[in-house]
Amino acid sequence: MNQRSISLFFFSLGIGLMSGHAAAAPQVPQSCAVTQRSEAVVLMLCPPAQTEVVWRAAAVKACEGKQRCNVWIWDDAAHVPTTAPATDAELPKAQTAKAVAIWAHDSQSLVSLRKAAKK
Repeated sequence: MNQRSISLFFFSLGIGLMSGHAAAAPQVPQSCAVTQRSEAVVLMLCPPAQTEVVWRAAAVKACEGKQRCNVWIWDDAAHVPTTAPATDAELPKAQTAKAVAIWAHDSQSLVSLRKAAKK
């Protein structure tokens, strides 16, 4: 989904709300699932090869109603921590190194984590 498609989506959503019909909330992609959450940290698993658009939509939905919310996203269940800690700093470094993305809800920022090529 490109920027134009996203803009058209929100435009259509606004038209639906102005016409008096309740527009459906964007659905979390069925492919991503919250595995654990704490007050400020959400752990999410998405299938491999998902796009940043899918990650963003799923993370926004996971943080709905919260101001302080960071979503850590993995594409391999073996690397997802078993419990969500109170803060990001408490996540095990070996597991954060395997995350594919992080969503910072307060700044509406998605950070895609790419592995550096070995020389």
